Amino acid sequence: MQTFFELISQARSCRRFDPSRLVTEEELRSLAEAAMLSPSARNAQVLRYALVSEPAEAEGLYRHLVLGGAYSAEERGALSYRPAAFIMILGPANPSKFTMMDVGIAAQSLNLAANSMGLKACMCGAFDERYACDFIRSKGIADLVPSLLLAVGSPAENTAWEVFSGEGKPTYRREPEGQIVQKLPLDTLIVYPARQS
Repeated sequence: MQTFFELISQARSCRRFDPSRLVTEEELRSLAEAAMLSPSARNAQVLRYALVSEPAEAEGLYRHLVLGGAYSAEERGALSYRPAAFIMILGPANPSKFTMMDVGIAAQSLNLAANSMGLKACMCGAFDERYACDFIRSKGIADLVPSLLLAVGSPAENTAWEVFSGEGKPTYRREPEGQIVQKLPLDTLIVYPARQS
């Protein structure tokens, strides 16, 4: 059984998926349950979730977002790498800072749950908000707006991480073995107490 640190170290954003492996609505409901069980600021529970597993709808959403803004259009990949499903995190039109905290908590819970099920995910904030709003309005959802999209599917690439060397800015890249993301060293992130030399 995976430890928590093994799970979180493997739960890297995936940007290339195998759309032939469909993600069922039941699998998406299991992920949404992980978000439902997660903490909510003031226990307000204002977030809602739109589960998108129908292939044509998932493809439509994919055409209106960017998975991997640091990559060129060619590097991001074509429709052949699109995710099989999405979870849209929905919230009020004018979210409070507490709502945005909830979005982050829910997104990480969804991501970790997906990885625990052998799937991969990518949290996506770079999406066409008008298209996403029109999509949920077409489903009869009138009082909420998309806060974040979570692409979900079977991975078509390996993902790993490495410690940032300190040259330039931390980023991610593709290597023959898969996608590599750079993480700042722990001692860089901890600013108090100051590290003793």
